[in-house]
Amino acid sequence: MLCHAPGDNILVQTANALTGLLGETDNIARLGGDEFAIVQHPSPQPASAVVQRMAQPIFVDEKRVAVSASIGIAFANETGHDYEELLSAADKALYAAKEMGEAAS
Repeated sequence: MLCHAPGDNILVQTANALTGLLGETDNIARLGGDEFAIVQHPSPQPASAVVQRMAQPIFVDEKRVAVSASIGIAFANETGHDYEELLSAADKALYAAKEMGEAAS
């Protein structure tokens, strides 16, 4: 088990990795804890790039740390353009992904 400083390091590395995938009109925010939201406009980086990047190893104090990610994706054209509807759809997709991950472990 890791304490706060290494955990914070993992969050910073994750945020930096995700930020590196964003286009100049995209945005990222940490919603709290270990949850991030990305708003992407039509972008050359597909959502699969985020999934692939999150599969890369993370190192803390030169030790490889096993980190997993669950990702929920919602598309504005499917949910409307209302912020709350879009966030709700992404949140539902996230929890569905988490349930699938737990079932697979």
